[in-house]
Amino acid sequence: MQLTILCDNSVLPRPGLMGEHGFACHIATRDKHYLFDTGNGLGLLNNARACGIDLTRLDAVLLSHGHWDHCGGLLKLLKLREGRPTPVYAHPGIFEEKVSREQGRERAIGPGFSQAAAQELGAEFHFSTNPVELEAGLVFSGEIPRQASDAKDTRLYHRLGEQLVSDPLRDDQSLYLQTPVGLTILCGCAHAGLRNILAHALALSGASSIHGLIGGLHLMFADSDEQTRIIQDLNRYKIQLLGVSHCTGLAAVAQLLNHLSPHLVQAAVGSHFQI
Repeated sequence: MQLTILCDNSVLPRPGLMGEHGFACHIATRDKHYLFDTGNGLGLLNNARACGIDLTRLDAVLLSHGHWDHCGGLLKLLKLREGRPTPVYAHPGIFEEKVSREQGRERAIGPGFSQAAAQELGAEFHFSTNPVELEAGLVFSGEIPRQASDAKDTRLYHRLGEQLVSDPLRDDQSLYLQTPVGLTILCGCAHAGLRNILAHALALSGASSIHGLIGGLHLMFADSDEQTRIIQDLNRYKIQLLGVSHCTGLAAVAQLLNHLSPHLVQAAVGSHFQI
């Protein structure tokens, strides 16, 4: 499998690439092409062209969760594909009304479009709370059990009836890739909690170690004790590739670099991972 980062907050120093607040990764297997998240819509099409990736050849789109910086580029992608049917795999909660609340201000952070608008452009939604095997060795996680109480992003809410309540982000999913060198996990934002994601991946795959972990790890709210626990887990699981991206957080990246420097790389726009 080859993974190519198409949207991220940072870019490799290559002509033609652009950064944005968001995440998207193209996955090429032996026979198929997938897009995991679409970024916020600013750089996806440009960066795909610059990386030599033809998004009209996609077999499916996978949406990690219903925030604008991960699915805001979907409509542009569908328009590029000129209405041809596009399977889109997601949790049924991605179109809930999602809101960020900071310092008394509320801001809509959902997809920015309706399910109907996407369907009019060719999206064929496959909603599931259960794991979905896309092909042999490629599993979309489904809803991830919350066993460890990782640090939460207290800014995030969703509307329940007439009230805004803290969003448990049950729609957050990851992609699990089982390859000859071992299990690799691709995260969008890891809102389910990194330790929960790791435990779920191992339980589903039956693996005892993790070769790679790539994507946004959302550790910016983790205190030093929690960061230490996560680093211990990554060492225990014998991580060999740690590609940090998007929302991992600068302080957390510094900690990870201190303890896992031989295995850590920046998963910026233009990065390729051959697994």
